[in-house]
Amino acid sequence: MAGLLFARALAGDKRPGWRLTGLGLALVTIIDPGFMPRISFSGYGESPLAVTLAFAGWIGAVMMRRLAAGERCDVIPLAAVLCAMVNAKQQAVGLFLATVGALFVVAALDPRLGWRQALRTVALAAVPGACLYITWAAYVHYAFPQGELARDIIAVWPWATLPQVFSDMGKVLLQKGDYAASLVALFAVALYSGRFASPVRETLRTACVVFALYTCFLVAMHLGWFEGAHSYFRYNTQLSLLIVLALALAARDTLVAVHMPGRGLRIAGAVLIAGLMIVPLAWPRPLRFDRALPQPWLRAAAQHLAGAVDDGARIAVILPGDNCRSVAR
Repeated sequence: MAGLLFARALAGDKRPGWRLTGLGLALVTIIDPGFMPRISFSGYGESPLAVTLAFAGWIGAVMMRRLAAGERCDVIPLAAVLCAMVNAKQQAVGLFLATVGALFVVAALDPRLGWRQALRTVALAAVPGACLYITWAAYVHYAFPQGELARDIIAVWPWATLPQVFSDMGKVLLQKGDYAASLVALFAVALYSGRFASPVRETLRTACVVFALYTCFLVAMHLGWFEGAHSYFRYNTQLSLLIVLALALAARDTLVAVHMPGRGLRIAGAVLIAGLMIVPLAWPRPLRFDRALPQPWLRAAAQHLAGAVDDGARIAVILPGDNCRSVAR
């Protein structure tokens, strides 16, 4: 779905050809710095959140262009995407708030729209998703009071650990050099976003504001719920598709401005399609993470737990369907 969105956006909201469709697929997989098969193809909620954020960012940018042109604009598509986003997982409320806040800020700072128009449009689109989350939260609170992860009140948050939290986040970004590079490129291009036409300009700005607001949410979550930068990069994979979309649109407009030869682009598209077909066959290990045997991991986990229990205590390691006693050692 994200690949089709990318292809349609790069085609100028027209029907994309097979080369642009292949490019869209590549941008959301092997080119995306946040694409990790063990996360993207697993039961985590990061993939649906990343996809819904990309849709919300693009739909919101197109809405701003139409509103600025005085056209009638329907908020139902954006409202539906925001509902799907907040319904993905409990932690999605942070991304929901960051997305709604970013769309409002970008629209409010646009002199063609203003904060009143931005408030009416964005708030109207956010109401269904907010009602959905409030209804779910109320049900959990009354029907399952012990099921939610308890949080500390803000007055007792360990504010002294804030520098360590930022340090841990920085270390994670340094370890993920490709993702950090995409962030640097995003903010560098966004500084000159006024050179781009709408809705590319709004997409760039929305991606920057979403990252800033979502980072604030993650900092609050690390202080009030967890200790340290818990799963920081995994949470950031939710932002990567919108970042890649913004950069891809900016690159498209730049290439159009320098008049790249059509023959070269066609050859590059054919090579890209061939690469997408060959890579999974030639390098299957990253994609087929499900083939990794669980026994080595279980043995390592048991050895790690052994240091945390008393001498003579027993640790039971159960592997359903294992009849070979492969984890008995």
